[in-house]
Amino acid sequence: MRRQPASYVRRAAAWAALLLLLPTLSVAAPDDTVVEVLTEIDEAQRLDDLSESVWPEWEISETPVAVMSPDGICYLVGHPHPPPSFIPMRELYAVESAIHRGPSDAPEVTPAARLVGDDPTAFATVDELLADGLPAIFSEVFRAHLTEHCPGMSDPIDLIAGYPADARNLALVDIECDLLKRALAAPASELERHVIDFVSVRSVRRLGMGQRFVEYERRREWLEGLPAYVGERSRQTAMSYLSSRGKELFAADLARERNLEDCLPDVVDLDWYRTERFLWSGAGVCMLLDRYHPTWRAEVAERCVDPYEILFDLTKRKTVSTSDLLASFGFEERLADRGEFIQRTKSEPERLFDEIRNSEHRLILNVHLLSSLTVSYDRDNIEEVDAHRAVHKRILKIEYSGGTRIELIGHPTAAILGEDEFDFRQLILEAPDDLAVTVQGEVLELNGGGMHQVDHPFVIEGTGVRIEGQVCAIMVGEGQTTVVLHR
Repeated sequence: MRRQPASYVRRAAAWAALLLLLPTLSVAAPDDTVVEVLTEIDEAQRLDDLSESVWPEWEISETPVAVMSPDGICYLVGHPHPPPSFIPMRELYAVESAIHRGPSDAPEVTPAARLVGDDPTAFATVDELLADGLPAIFSEVFRAHLTEHCPGMSDPIDLIAGYPADARNLALVDIECDLLKRALAAPASELERHVIDFVSVRSVRRLGMGQRFVEYERRREWLEGLPAYVGERSRQTAMSYLSSRGKELFAADLARERNLEDCLPDVVDLDWYRTERFLWSGAGVCMLLDRYHPTWRAEVAERCVDPYEILFDLTKRKTVSTSDLLASFGFEERLADRGEFIQRTKSEPERLFDEIRNSEHRLILNVHLLSSLTVSYDRDNIEEVDAHRAVHKRILKIEYSGGTRIELIGHPTAAILGEDEFDFRQLILEAPDDLAVTVQGEVLELNGGGMHQVDHPFVIEGTGVRIEGQVCAIMVGEGQTTVVLHR
């Protein structure tokens, strides 16, 4: 815990004495760390001049804050419409903001949507705010501001199954980070050249990914990078806006550097590449725009556009061939290194998932067009990779509307999921050697490859596999049979 200033200790003693005078109050007082956090938020909510200097037309006082404590209590600071289950706590604090306390699982409290009732609200835990103080408050309140003013870009987005964790993508990400750091440190006379190098490499990398993965990255940098950038700018510029009380409260925060310019940390794992890096790269792009195109914040605030899109539009006609540039950064050596890194750092469930997905003879069932009625599986034999990938190791039976049924027994099956564990999108398994397709009692010959449209009731069957349906498309390629099931 940070060392408390003397004035804080005096306030804490006064609050403790006040508690002794309130024997009828049935709620225990929050501990000192919660009091510290609530005091800092109260101070931060009076820093509209600072927030408007950090981001155009943003007043931090307009957004209430919900502080989630480990004991299941939620503290609302400055909330205009606290839920009925919340009680006022203002009399316990030497603060101006109204503070209410209630259960964190109250139905009106929805952190995923950043709402308490119908009011946009910033959410943070006690530990998050203790760790970074003023920048953390500004980051989380700005995140809630983005959600309210740019809802299309700010909806939560989960990791997409199959997001490129291949050696090429990872090696190019490393070089992007090196180029971003170089551009941020470049003298003004060399800035444009380094910006163009960074955009050129990112463009080449994203061309090899597919649009849905590019959109995933854009949304991640928006959701993580922009708030991190705003928090860091608040730290850098806060001193001239703080009262004497604020300087005392936030002294440790202002002395601490987040080092957001350092995109690639010393120790990384696959989670860093898939999720964590976008805080650093997103904030780095914003800092680069501060130097290269200082009016960018007004454009983003008005258009709700990804900051990198502004950088790309400014330089897309100037991008260069990257072959020599990548060679100068040791791309081939990095490629080999990242390939070994991937194998070292994959979890066991992911290894199993990839082993099935890359098997020599695959059967792929696309079921996203169907609506499941019942699902049966052995929960003790499921390996979860992440929110959208799992391996059913022993048994999976699904019955769909319209008479389609799938039974997979004894075949480890890699499942790609949608919104929840029952929302199957794609099933992948090693195809049994005796797999056969029968349409209205006649065997469909698949050895010739190509595509087959089946518009009559059919059965696909082999050892441990039985699929019954009404309509499907079957595509046969080298080492892979794909069945798209229709209602």
